[in-house]
Amino acid sequence: MMSTKPESELKSMILESPSAERNKGPIYDTALAPIVFPHLVDDMHGNGNKINVLELAAGCGVHTTHFASSFLAGNKGFALEWHPSDPDLAARSSIDARVQLMKFGESVVASNGWILGKSGGTACGDGIRDKGDAGSSQSGNAGDASTYEKYDGHFDLALCINMIHIAPWEATLGLMECAG
Repeated sequence: MMSTKPESELKSMILESPSAERNKGPIYDTALAPIVFPHLVDDMHGNGNKINVLELAAGCGVHTTHFASSFLAGNKGFALEWHPSDPDLAARSSIDARVQLMKFGESVVASNGWILGKSGGTACGDGIRDKGDAGSSQSGNAGDASTYEKYDGHFDLALCINMIHIAPWEATLGLMECAG
């Protein structure tokens, strides 16, 4: 659960990402809204009306809040459990501040520091990879399998945007392993 802070303090914690601001609409409007979410909504009928999303490398939260608010506005009667993740502490603080300011606490859980790559596990139940160094200088969680075990099979969608071109190769391999 996120702590409650004054609005002025929350606003000072928010990081900006011009590229995320530019691509949030096109990503939602061309891929998520017409293709991905309708498929998930169709699959959910009879299985409870909640979609569970894991967003890896969520950055400062621009995509998190835009995608969550757009989904909720366009899919009345469906609930959302969005798990934003980023290895960077300042990014996680920004995500949580955006979520609190938009009052999305019921749909977007507090961000986590899960790391993909050799030194980090993922939420796909694979735990520690092999004691390499990818992600080791970040402030995210080391890959303790028990941290991720309870989420094995939990997510309907794993979303990762703007990571592969800037992250260590091990993170890409971790992403592909988790998504597989």
